[in-house]
Amino acid sequence: MRTLTHLPLLLRRKTRLLSLLLLCMGVVAGLNAQTANTYAFTTSTGATLDVMAGAATAIGASVDDTPSGILDIGFSFSYEGTAYTQFSVSPDGFIKLGSPAAVSQFSNSIVSTTNIPKLFPYWDDLATGTTGNVTYLVTGSAPNRVLKVQWFVTIPRNTVGAANSTMQAWLYETTNVIEFRYGAVGGNSSSASLGINGATATNFHSITSTTHTSSTVTANNSNTIWPGSGRQYTFTPPQPCAGTPSGGATVASANPVCSGVSFSLSLSGATQGLGLAFQWQSSSDGVSYSDIGGATNSSLTTTATSTTWYQCIVTCNNSGQSATSTALMVNVTPEPVGNTFANPIILGALPQTVPGNNLAANCWTSTYSGANAQSSPDVFYQFQVTDCNDNIAISLCGSSFDTYLHILDASGTQIAFNDDNGPLCSGAQSSISLTAPAIGTYYAVVEGFSSNTGNYTLAITTTDITPPSITCPANVVANNDPGACGAAIAYSVTASDNCSATVTQGMGLASGVCSRSEQPPTLSPLPMAPA
Repeated sequence: MRTLTHLPLLLRRKTRLLSLLLLCMGVVAGLNAQTANTYAFTTSTGATLDVMAGAATAIGASVDDTPSGILDIGFSFSYEGTAYTQFSVSPDGFIKLGSPAAVSQFSNSIVSTTNIPKLFPYWDDLATGTTGNVTYLVTGSAPNRVLKVQWFVTIPRNTVGAANSTMQAWLYETTNVIEFRYGAVGGNSSSASLGINGATATNFHSITSTTHTSSTVTANNSNTIWPGSGRQYTFTPPQPCAGTPSGGATVASANPVCSGVSFSLSLSGATQGLGLAFQWQSSSDGVSYSDIGGATNSSLTTTATSTTWYQCIVTCNNSGQSATSTALMVNVTPEPVGNTFANPIILGALPQTVPGNNLAANCWTSTYSGANAQSSPDVFYQFQVTDCNDNIAISLCGSSFDTYLHILDASGTQIAFNDDNGPLCSGAQSSISLTAPAIGTYYAVVEGFSSNTGNYTLAITTTDITPPSITCPANVVANNDPGACGAAIAYSVTASDNCSATVTQGMGLASGVCSRSEQPPTLSPLPMAPA
């Protein structure tokens, strides 16, 4: 009876131990998970291409964007810790691992979730042309076989011309290394992506072909230069870490940065491998550091509003040893006046002509979210309409880019806008005319169409179309003095103007003149001219 009584307790204890064991196994598995951005990247020259004797054809000639069907790798290839035995290939320069087969994707974007995971030696809108193809073969014997895929395509894309460019991707059995090898090229492309991405597309290596460097933070989809004949890029899966890791140096994507604008931090020279943990820290004085919540990846995207120091603690969980990256002081450029509706550039009395720009490098950001808002950075100006400003013209004529102009009332509501071909200038520069706007506060928001940026000149001019009001006295009749030929007459002219101008007499006499008549002389006021 005692045994039966205590058996449930014993089972519960064992269940707890088993749960803890499984939890620990899950933690270890998580700490040792491979992702594409943890692969080691190297580059070299002198690489040769396989002659591809006996290769099978995956895609034939005269194919533009249509990928192959599912093909066999020939062995089990591990990528990001997942075993793949099949692939498909696109004439546009990429391989998709696993099933289903790839779909057409000639527009290259590294973080696109279509056709992932993806390996892309040179992904752009390409074609096999009249003589090209995509072929593949497996060389070697187990456990050292290599899948080799070759693109013989047209660069730049030409669907009716002969193929002129060659590249290969090699996938190694056992080591699971990936190599991109490059041969001759026909010319430059428009905007290619080179690298690898994972089952999560934001885990990537993005190569810049002009410098032969790779970033796991910034995706470059605008390569136009071929890597060069004999160039090789290699991606090696991370190995388990051991001993004391290297923290490397903290690197920022920009420094100084704009206040409140996102930037990225990464590590240069830090240990790469499985079983690594990361904890980013910040400091306001470079002495006392504190952990940044949730910042536990090898890179960090963040913002700052004042000068801040950053470092990262790198820990090898396999050994329990840690190292700290070299700290980096990130300087901050204050937000410019005019970046928001609440903090506009205040203009003086009209007219005004002011030069400006909406360049992101000068910390301008897109904060206008009202009607017809564009994605480009914008600049806010505040101006006053007085009783003197009957008509107002606002223009960006002569600006260096495709502009967009909004006029807002005091509450921030758009009352007028213009993109192109406004009333004051034609083309891609904006202009607006306001007829007799109410007295009060207004805002001009300058930005670019879509994401355009550049230099501009904002001109605000006024036209007073209300004439002054002049009141002349009635005819004056006066008797002349006995024996005198005339009489001195005093009269005045009253005048007012909506611009509060001073009206003065510009011609005529201030009194009457002598008139020889039996009747009293009749004097009429002479014309007065406003100032």
